[in-house]
Amino acid sequence: MLRKRWQYLLINELKKSIRNYLKKNTNCGELSVFSHPGVLDSFFNPLLEIDWYVHDSEELDYENFTVSYIGRYTKRPPLGESRILHVGCITQAEGVWVTFSYKERNQYPVKLSVPVDRFIELLIQHILPDNFRQIRYYGILANRVKTPLKKIFLKLLKRKKYFLDVLPWRERQKLYRNFDPLLCSKCKKQMKLAEIAIFKPKENSLKVYHPP
Repeated sequence: MLRKRWQYLLINELKKSIRNYLKKNTNCGELSVFSHPGVLDSFFNPLLEIDWYVHDSEELDYENFTVSYIGRYTKRPPLGESRILHVGCITQAEGVWVTFSYKERNQYPVKLSVPVDRFIELLIQHILPDNFRQIRYYGILANRVKTPLKKIFLKLLKRKKYFLDVLPWRERQKLYRNFDPLLCSKCKKQMKLAEIAIFKPKENSLKVYHPP
């Protein structure tokens, strides 16, 4: 992204500078060729298709310092090794299971045991696609500056604290779908939940649940 952004801004600035120079000077020498319509764009636009190499900092000399410096900016794994409590077979038929602990925000740690295939699925869902970069909090929302700056930018923006009312599911569906999901499309009377049926293709079974 840095490379493409730098490429775009630099070429735009070159075009702007050449146009301004042509307007101010009648004798432009070799640059006079760009005074013809379309020549400026036809010369610079193909440069946008070429991959540029952007060197934006000096090379770090010390290996240990370089590793520690880069390490602070790498993404942490979704689960630390210390949270994997046990890996092994519960029974011969069930195969290998993994027991690990995790902690939701402001909650107590929870232990969970899953088959090893399921454990791998839970981990690899956090792998980002190619060329995708994740930024959680940036600028004034960054954790290290958010608290001291919060009062300042709220005052500058002249905004007061407010809380959004959480609408019930039915009301949210009305706003989203533009119709009431609990009204029968035939008789227009309110429907009541009688049972929930879930079909599982792998088991080829239908399970029915009745609400309390």
